[in-house]
Amino acid sequence: LITYLFSKVLHLETGNPDTDVSGTKCNTTLEDFQAHLRRVICNQSLNRSSVNSTCRICPVDWLPYREKCYWRSLDMRCWKESQADCATKNSHLVVIQDEEEMEFLKKNIMPDIQYWIGLFYLPEVKWTWVAHSQFKPDLLPKENQCGVIKNTILSDNCNSVQKRICEKDAFLL
Repeated sequence: LITYLFSKVLHLETGNPDTDVSGTKCNTTLEDFQAHLRRVICNQSLNRSSVNSTCRICPVDWLPYREKCYWRSLDMRCWKESQADCATKNSHLVVIQDEEEMEFLKKNIMPDIQYWIGLFYLPEVKWTWVAHSQFKPDLLPKENQCGVIKNTILSDNCNSVQKRICEKDAFLL
């Protein structure tokens, strides 16, 4: 996609401003451009509007699943720094909604590594997701106050360093 857009910009600077190198018209509307992307990326028909679109894309190095994108870190940080790093990516530590999402994550992480997730313990509200919904009460020990995933959901000391999984909504074309 970036290469395609770059070729259009280069051609505007050096050639006919209404066509790119391949002769494709450049003076198109945003809606036409989105429809073109939906056809190319998601194999959607020409007459399908963006209102009815189910074409969702994720940034490079992010895994698409349902309507979300997931990013797995290579470096290790404490829970608070991990949450802050996710925020710099316009995302948050992953909030696991159901067993299917849990299975997807387990298939896409290294089985012997713990990853921070968006789960933490507050004495007044128990285990809570970063999205403010509660997690099953008393499921995890209270000594460790941040959640990790490693084949199942576990708890760990928030100051220990782990890899992390960030989550954000996929972009709707």
